[in-house]
Amino acid sequence: MTDFTFDMKLMASITVQAETADQARQWLVDALECADTNFGAYPGGYPILRGLARR
Repeated sequence: MTDFTFDMKLMASITVQAETADQARQWLVDALECADTNFGAYPGGYPILRGLARR
């Protein structure tokens, strides 16, 4: 099969518990630096896993 690459923008709402909004924002930025995403599976059952890019 041929691979096709598409650029997409995804929106998410994430709740973070912290003492301050600045602390919560920093924790979230740090956590997302190395995050991966799981978009389910291809028809053959192989997982759709990709790295997360924060812009």
